[in-house]
Amino acid sequence: MKTTPLRYSLIGLLALTVLYSCTKESDALKTPQQRILGKWSIVRESEKTYHYNTGALKDSTGVTIPYGTFTIEFRSDGKAYSTITENGSTERDTFDYVLQGESLLLVDGEEYYIQHFTNNKLITTDYYDDGTSDVEHILEFAK
Repeated sequence: MKTTPLRYSLIGLLALTVLYSCTKESDALKTPQQRILGKWSIVRESEKTYHYNTGALKDSTGVTIPYGTFTIEFRSDGKAYSTITENGSTERDTFDYVLQGESLLLVDGEEYYIQHFTNNKLITTDYYDDGTSDVEHILEFAK
């Protein structure tokens, strides 16, 4: 008789474990091509500048962008549609993209290296020369 509460506890624990593991498994089953689809909002942009000669960090800046202000919708046909809404005006653009696995996103030929990629979060890094320094440009997206 005393084993009945223990039995119910074990059954409850087993049920929670099964439910939790099923959720994690279904998230993991999405391919990168499935994960990229849909509307993403850029929520943070940051840059790190490095000295040409020494490679030492010169400056670091970052800005948080309100959710929905700058969105990019990736579609299955290789097209992406960006919308920037700011100060009552809206600017739209269309461009081509190619996703190469989980490591590289090509947007109109520009390379964006993927640092983190889940169903709801994407972080990319690209690099450029601003004429005086090497710049690491980081974008954080949220669905």
